[in-house]
Amino acid sequence: MEYAITFEDAVKYIEAFVNHRELETVAREMALGGTILRQGIYGGIETLVKDTGNAGWYCLNDENSDFPKLFLSFEENDQYEEDRRLESPVKENLHCPVKASVFKYSGDGSTQDIFNLLSTHTDKREPISMNINQSEVLSFKTNFLNNSVFKKYMQVPYGFFENRNHPEVLELFVNNSNIVYIRYYFGFDENVDNKIRIILIGVDKQGKNIVPEIKSQVLLDDDKILENSWPPK
Repeated sequence: MEYAITFEDAVKYIEAFVNHRELETVAREMALGGTILRQGIYGGIETLVKDTGNAGWYCLNDENSDFPKLFLSFEENDQYEEDRRLESPVKENLHCPVKASVFKYSGDGSTQDIFNLLSTHTDKREPISMNINQSEVLSFKTNFLNNSVFKKYMQVPYGFFENRNHPEVLELFVNNSNIVYIRYYFGFDENVDNKIRIILIGVDKQGKNIVPEIKSQVLLDDDKILENSWPPK
């Protein structure tokens, strides 16, 4: 499944999330997204092996003050198969945002407001992300799946960006020298089974989103916006 999306599509998915009857509260009180070091998701092309990719695990934290309330933990993962679900992370250590790098939504929910957010979102802080061990991720992803709201919209507690079918898309994203951080946003797509989506945007050294000047173009150059490619349904 192709997973480079347009700026326009990113706005649409995020707008659907922040205006959803149940998920609006999530966006405003828990998280709309977070920011991590690029190396926390992909170290570079030398580490990007064919038939691998990156899993972003949904984590819900009810008790540990060291971590955000709702966040994603990322790992490079070679267990991707289209017809088989991942049961757990494969790495002993994953990467996630620090609490201060997770952001909530405070706008009016309009298309223009989401457009402006993606166009101008700037936040640079250090440290921006940290490691998290596998056992903690397992506990947090179980919390996520057991939550009465999230389990309505998610069949699996992760999104996967695979490198098998469209390696050129991921390679260009990973090797864009302007990308220092990666910012993820939650989106919503009613037309798929895993309805809460992960949207990735590259972020420059100043902490600002890297977006195309023509916001509605399909992103076939280095300035890509990605949406998790699996599970699509």
